[in-house]
Amino acid sequence: MTFTTLSTDEHDMLRDAARTFAQRELNPGTQRQRRGQNPPFDPATWQAMAAMGWTGLLIEEPLGGAGAGLQAFCTVLSELGRALPAEPLVACGVLATVAIQGSDNTALREPLLRGIAAGHELPALAQEPASRGASGVRARRHMAGRWLLDGELRFARPGHGATGHLVLAGTPDGPALFWLRHGLAGVSTTHEMLTDGSDAAQLVLTGVALSDAELLVPPGRATAVVQRAVDAALIATAAELLGLMRAVFEQALDYLRTRRQFGVAIGSFQALQHRAVDLHIQHELTSALVERASRLYDEGSAELSMVAAHAKARAADAAQHTVREAMQFHGAMGYTDECDIGLYLKRSLSLAAWLGNPSEQRKRYAALRFPIATTTTTSTTAVS
Repeated sequence: MTFTTLSTDEHDMLRDAARTFAQRELNPGTQRQRRGQNPPFDPATWQAMAAMGWTGLLIEEPLGGAGAGLQAFCTVLSELGRALPAEPLVACGVLATVAIQGSDNTALREPLLRGIAAGHELPALAQEPASRGASGVRARRHMAGRWLLDGELRFARPGHGATGHLVLAGTPDGPALFWLRHGLAGVSTTHEMLTDGSDAAQLVLTGVALSDAELLVPPGRATAVVQRAVDAALIATAAELLGLMRAVFEQALDYLRTRRQFGVAIGSFQALQHRAVDLHIQHELTSALVERASRLYDEGSAELSMVAAHAKARAADAAQHTVREAMQFHGAMGYTDECDIGLYLKRSLSLAAWLGNPSEQRKRYAALRFPIATTTTTSTTAVS
């Protein structure tokens, strides 16, 4: 898909709109109020985001989107991330959207994308096996044009509120991607609360009958389609983490200016100033990497997977480092549930783990960047 290149002024307008929306409509403390609720986000806020055009930023204009690309999406996310939005903008607007865009099944693809752009469809991509070593979901031909699916998948986001699931299932010819509308017979769904108060779904499929009409991506292409979707979501998550760490940093600086010890503001202590400067450097490095990664996605770069892993690893590490430092600046009160810093900590932990934590991303980056060296090391280890 070819995206419309936005000018600097248009990016600034998007940024200003997102900042104003976050200040007016979002509040980090909302996470406390919506823990364990069904859904753990505000449907009215989701509709407002759709009305702003954000759910359709990656969707082509004929289907109700803007076709603006991932750079534009990251511009919005880096502002919304400051206010810890509970709405599944990355899960639906990026991860699921990019997976659906890889489909050749026009009769299924176009209505889903129209629904996402309008805010009516909230699909969740289910691709992670329930446990390490498990096979996940398997699909087998039942008869001509019919499939039977069995197995388990975990950590599908959003949990509550999803209108259906994009299920990656193994077949004798390779993985395939299916669309399972919510309420389908044979699908058992349980929900687990995540660290930040949001939730994810675990699916158990038992003899789920589907037709070729529900086959989004056939065997042979599904792996590449899902990988591109995951890469886009990793970059988008890095952008959200960038907004999160900037908000925490601003709160920490305000506290350093106002908290007094020994008759002076603690921000006057040189040791704390040096730590604050180190955090600022991390934020600028992360910002540059997110900008580069999102641009390469829009350009269709062959290095996408590598830069996506790099962006997610750096953003997750920088965000968690920023939150830990901010909590120390706040002292004991930073560890209380009433202090918003704790909410930022929980969100950073949840986002850092989603789709692969920093350690996993660094391993993936190394395998992509140095494939021969990685293969040689693995072979040597096996022999020894």
